[in-house]
Amino acid sequence: MPQRSSTVRAALNRLIVVCRDEVMALEAAALTVGGERKRRLEQQASRRVIFQRDLARAVATLGGVPAKGGSPRHRLARALAIARSFFVRSRRVEIYDACARATDKSARVYAAVLKSDGLPGDVLFGLEGQYREIESDRNELCWLRFGSSLTQSSSVPSAPVPAAVATT
Repeated sequence: MPQRSSTVRAALNRLIVVCRDEVMALEAAALTVGGERKRRLEQQASRRVIFQRDLARAVATLGGVPAKGGSPRHRLARALAIARSFFVRSRRVEIYDACARATDKSARVYAAVLKSDGLPGDVLFGLEGQYREIESDRNELCWLRFGSSLTQSSSVPSAPVPAAVATT
């Protein structure tokens, strides 16, 4: 049975919040690393901003008001990470661990939303693409967290779309 549009809007707003949280983690990490790794973190953050815009348009199309901010916990964590970066040299493991946790949370929320019924076809199509990209980035961040190079992470296969969605 299709979900009511209010339920779909609420699910999409949850995705907006987790994407914003992920952007905060990625941007904070980008402040502490350099070179190619910094560029990749900034690129991932900019893609999540695009996801947020797409999600906000979908919420508005369904007659809702898009979520405006990330979770208070992540706003505080980002502020602390930025302040800490001025005084303490963070270990890369900690930096990538924070990003991997935020990206993992995004992937879990996306997977849950994708398993739900009643998503409009165009929204479902967009979410599937975003989910695959988030999973690919999550794999890359896991590689980086354990000290691997960016070229090694490119050989990691991306995760499939959740089975409940892939069969529909």
